[in-house]
Amino acid sequence: MRLLAIASVASLFAVAGCTSTIPERCPVRTPAEIVEAAECAVPFTPEAVALTDRVSNLSPRPGAVPVNFHPVSAITCELQADSVVAEGPTATFYEVRWTGNPTAALEALKAPSKVLDNTTRICPFSSEASLPDLWLIDDKGRGMRASYPEDECGYNIPDGLGEVRALTESSRTARPVTLSASGLHGYTGCELDVSLPTPGLTPMDADALSVTARSICHYSIDGSEVSFVESTRAHDVVLLRGIALLEPASECSLPASRVSALSIEVRGADGVDVEKTAVVEMDGCQRVLIDRFMPLTSTPLLLSTLT
Repeated sequence: MRLLAIASVASLFAVAGCTSTIPERCPVRTPAEIVEAAECAVPFTPEAVALTDRVSNLSPRPGAVPVNFHPVSAITCELQADSVVAEGPTATFYEVRWTGNPTAALEALKAPSKVLDNTTRICPFSSEASLPDLWLIDDKGRGMRASYPEDECGYNIPDGLGEVRALTESSRTARPVTLSASGLHGYTGCELDVSLPTPGLTPMDADALSVTARSICHYSIDGSEVSFVESTRAHDVVLLRGIALLEPASECSLPASRVSALSIEVRGADGVDVEKTAVVEMDGCQRVLIDRFMPLTSTPLLLSTLT
């Protein structure tokens, strides 16, 4: 990606905005690089992307809006809100284009950063949510990655992003990415390769079980082959906690071709929570299997919740 312009030192001071008399306490907002066209950075670390779909996360330096750059639209690079991953495993992020009057967004993005004051102010740790890659586009199609002004704790002030999202969404382009096994687990909590539980004779204690699932993981079974199909967001965790209240399963030998798995924690006799996986047979015997515990009988309501 060829650079077309780099803002001058004079414009740097024009957009820095911090007025503290102590220079080292002022976050300096270097103007962004202007490039020929916007190109969303993949919202995953290189380790999270499969070798078969290795992509570059290199992008132009983000920064303040240069004085000679006049945006007419914007692009946000956003993950799906429900963290769905399809077979592959393939995650999708979107290049969302926003059009309309960008004045309010520009005012928010150009606002001065506040004076860093972490000596007297109590700043929370790790309180900043991840913000999507944000691009501004001019009438020539050129792009620049926008940075945000910072608050007293050095965290980004996302008002500009909110103003961009208040504009009209004119297009949404899907960008699929193949995840590695570690990327799938980090994004959804699902495993690419799952081992079916070994049932036991111990009854499940409802008070000892808690559901920690972020996602429901779906697999197909062909003989001894268990293959990842997709993940979906775990919406009704309260209902899933009722797994421990299910009736013990009767003898059954019908094989399942589809299972859904979710993460749970079981408190042991020593009071320590142990992470386990509850596997629900979606057909066949339709049991709930938890390693070393007595198989349970699923219900139509549970199956519909997992579908």
